[in-house]
Amino acid sequence: AGVPCIEWSGTGVSMKEQLERGSPDVPSDLYKQACVSTVEEALARAEKVGFPLMVKASEGGGGKGIRMVSKIADLPDALQQVQAEVVGSPVFLMRLFSGGRHLEVQVLADQHGNVTTLNGRDCSIQRRHQKIIEEGPAVVADAPTFAEMEKAAASLAKAVGYVGVGTVEYLYRDGKFFFLEMNPRLQVEHTVTELVTDVNLPLAMLMVGMNIPLYQIPDIRTLYGLEDRHGSSVIDFTTAQRIPTKCHVIAARITAENPDTGFRPTSGVIQELNFRVNSHVWGYFSVFGRGAVHEFADSQFGHIFATGGNRESARKHLLLALKELTIYGEIRTTTQYLIKMLETEDFRENRINTMWLDGLLASKAIKTSVAEGPAVFANVLCGAVVKAMTAVKQLRSETVTALDYGRMPSSALLCTEFPVELILDGIKYCITVTCTDSNMFAMNLNGTFVNVDARLLCDGRLLVFIDGKSCTVFFEEDSSGLRLEIDGKTVIFETENDPSRLRASTTGKLVRFLIDDGEEVQPGTAFAEMEVMKMYMQLQASHAGVLHHVANKESYVKAGDVIATLDLHDKEGITQAKVFEGGFPPFSPPHLSGTRCHQQLQGALRRAEAVLSGFTDPSIGGELAQSIVSDLMAALHNPALPFFEIEESFTAVRAALPKDVVEEVETLISKELLPYLLSPVMRSQGQDIPIPSMRSGSDTEEVSLEETKQREDKVVVCCSTLLAKLQAFENDSRLAGLLATLRKHALGHTQLVWNVCGKLIARYMEVETHFTGKLDRREEVIAGLVKLKTTEAKEEVGQTAKRQRQNACVRVYDYMVSNLGVKAKSALINHILTALMSQPSTLQTAFNASRRNSGAEPPAGGGGGGTMFI
Repeated sequence: AGVPCIEWSGTGVSMKEQLERGSPDVPSDLYKQACVSTVEEALARAEKVGFPLMVKASEGGGGKGIRMVSKIADLPDALQQVQAEVVGSPVFLMRLFSGGRHLEVQVLADQHGNVTTLNGRDCSIQRRHQKIIEEGPAVVADAPTFAEMEKAAASLAKAVGYVGVGTVEYLYRDGKFFFLEMNPRLQVEHTVTELVTDVNLPLAMLMVGMNIPLYQIPDIRTLYGLEDRHGSSVIDFTTAQRIPTKCHVIAARITAENPDTGFRPTSGVIQELNFRVNSHVWGYFSVFGRGAVHEFADSQFGHIFATGGNRESARKHLLLALKELTIYGEIRTTTQYLIKMLETEDFRENRINTMWLDGLLASKAIKTSVAEGPAVFANVLCGAVVKAMTAVKQLRSETVTALDYGRMPSSALLCTEFPVELILDGIKYCITVTCTDSNMFAMNLNGTFVNVDARLLCDGRLLVFIDGKSCTVFFEEDSSGLRLEIDGKTVIFETENDPSRLRASTTGKLVRFLIDDGEEVQPGTAFAEMEVMKMYMQLQASHAGVLHHVANKESYVKAGDVIATLDLHDKEGITQAKVFEGGFPPFSPPHLSGTRCHQQLQGALRRAEAVLSGFTDPSIGGELAQSIVSDLMAALHNPALPFFEIEESFTAVRAALPKDVVEEVETLISKELLPYLLSPVMRSQGQDIPIPSMRSGSDTEEVSLEETKQREDKVVVCCSTLLAKLQAFENDSRLAGLLATLRKHALGHTQLVWNVCGKLIARYMEVETHFTGKLDRREEVIAGLVKLKTTEAKEEVGQTAKRQRQNACVRVYDYMVSNLGVKAKSALINHILTALMSQPSTLQTAFNASRRNSGAEPPAGGGGGGTMFI
């Protein structure tokens, strides 16, 4: 057919005579002359082809059945791997063509001898000789050269009598092209050609199969500029011109591969997959959320296509689509690597070739998990909280199981402090994590503290709050380390380096050992071969030593499994992670707390509940109880507390009330309640109250006893009036919060203070009455608690007996953890009682003191003194 070829094992084999006789069939003897089937034949042909060369199975594809060989000693193994990956396929040798581009022409031929070409694609970006990015048209070749490539492809298809859709692939460099192969099928990247030409290729295949000529296919007629799409006029495809292309398309394959280990395949469950189509982006996926990619499947499970008016526009649209793509699960994906690759200058300027991506991988020029500055510590904090929450979950489960089986759990299972070691980019971070609440953690790195809030989501991810910001974290841990997906970005924490234990890098079948048991291996030597997703991959030793087999050949192994051990020759040469000796940079609290008194009250109550649950905060130290009670009393005695709590509750439900009721409530609050809560000092401290004070005088003016009493009475009257107005809505669950707030303040300020503090005291008594004076009978107390809580759980409707028992054991576990913090709890209650007893019978003095001290100092007698009241 006159198509230029590079040196290969079939060089010199000719079918000229057969073609002249009109026979496109290849005689079997000629076919065998062009192929190799034994090691001896391969060695003989390789001398003529020259090195480096490619060993390729003619029926391979998608990266399977192809190996590069740089020296003759590697040829036997390469031939064996190719033959094993594509069993029964003919195999040929071809001289390696370095630094070129992989361009291909789409061919469509009918049963009447008509052949047309539908532009082409540039598939030069490959890893393991498998395409990862495809684009069209192939703008790297000038128009006359690509026209010659299309002409040669059509000539080849005619010469062999081809029918259907096919792809003729070329190697291109410096204006010259050479035939690589022809794929007689519809390839996965056919959508690139469809978007460029507006030709539905699957439909065209069906119409060709129905014996319809090409010139009667509507999309083909439109492509050649004919107005009558459904006409039957003949088209001379050798002279007719296609209409110009109107767009550029770039496609990216989404694969379950780990770019940090040379795109090794991975397998596992996909927890979530979220992809959005728009006018410039289209794609498809073969699996969905809660699906899986198993170890015997092809690694590609998705394909995304982006269009634009030119190449740069298509690149930007693809970048945006990849950044919006969300994939969480046990697998690794190439998404983040593709994003960084598309942003490189070489890609933008189209300075790429078939070896370009391999060069990036070898030089590690692109890293998907690199972070700098505070982002590094944010990643470390996420890793530490994952480790801590995993440990808490494990200890809780073991304790509950022990209680359920009637055993006394060890006190070590009630631990709320965990040492965590994380290795990131060769640096080891030694962190002490302390649970300060059910969702809060204090991180201690060499004496510096950062607080983190983490909550488990229903899909298994964590919602983590750090530095006033939130992020979602998916985590997966195995013997090779801890992998986090933080808002879609991958972070890998490695395990301590141990080169004496050789592990499987991915899940698959251990085909064979390349080094016998007891033999020596050198660094970089391949010692075993695995079959992963129908491909054969070699495992290499990183150090010299004597190899000992652990796994059996032909056995199934998982990623991280030890398949061999190594008696190292030089143990001193092992590189260990460097311990980080610095501290955390300044971080804000996980949540930006408000400055209003009701927000301060909520914060103080949360901290008090945490202490009563047995947690402590090492970042505050011994002043924790005093700090909590000081904030609690200052907020409770702030005269603006009723207004802000009522305002917050009312704002949340005002949409659920009729307009006239809303107006009445707003009028009552602004005219009857608000003026009595204002004072000059509150305005000077920036209290955000919209209505000016009705008082006059200086900020230091003392408030009279009569005025204080009036304020308290006015709050009671106003709340009672509001309750009466809202009585018709008391069965509306949406208003439950507002009604509860009004009832709380309708009882009066003194009762409010005692109710709040009384609940904390009752919370203390609920646990400690069971343990007080019974330290020598702890096992008996816990057994009695399990029995008591089991009896209470039986009253729960809709729960099975097993579930009731588990719920009871969980409650007892919470009691046990709470009791471990009895010292801190007692200190907190002592401070609360001291503060209550130090208050005068009225709020006069407290209010005057709050004005003088800005509410920052605790009441007299509320310091660290006092004795335990139990």
